[in-house]
Amino acid sequence: MWSCLWKENLEFNRLPLKKSCLAVPSKYEVKGKIGCIAKHIDEAPLYEAIIKAINSIIERKQEYMKKWEQQSKSENALICEIAKRFILIFKDISLIVKVDPELIFKTIENLTIYDKGLIVVKLLDGSII
Repeated sequence: MWSCLWKENLEFNRLPLKKSCLAVPSKYEVKGKIGCIAKHIDEAPLYEAIIKAINSIIERKQEYMKKWEQQSKSENALICEIAKRFILIFKDISLIVKVDPELIFKTIENLTIYDKGLIVVKLLDGSII
C-alpha cells in the first residue's frame, strides 16, 4: 500500500488544497499471497452521516450558538475565529437534504468510520456528533 498527494483548486480560502489518499496496488499482488484486506465503504452512508450531523446542529442551533458565542470571546485566536465563522454559517441556515461541499469544507474536520458501521463526525470547533 502506498499513499499519494494531489492538489485541487478550491474556492475555500482561495488556496490549493492537498488531499491524501491510500491506494492498494492489487495489480502487483504476488500469486498465492493475500493482498490488502482493507474494507470498502460506499459514498451514500458517508453523505447520509454528514447530512444527519449538519441537521443535528441546525435542530439544536440555540445550544450551539451559545457555545460559539462563548468561544468567540476566547483568547485563543483560532478558537475565536472558528466560532465566529460557525455563527455566520449557521445563523440563517435551514435543514439540508443534500451534501454541500462548501459547507463540508467550512465545518467538518474529519469522519471516523468504525467496523460496525458507526460514523462519527468531528467539526472544526471540536464538537463530535
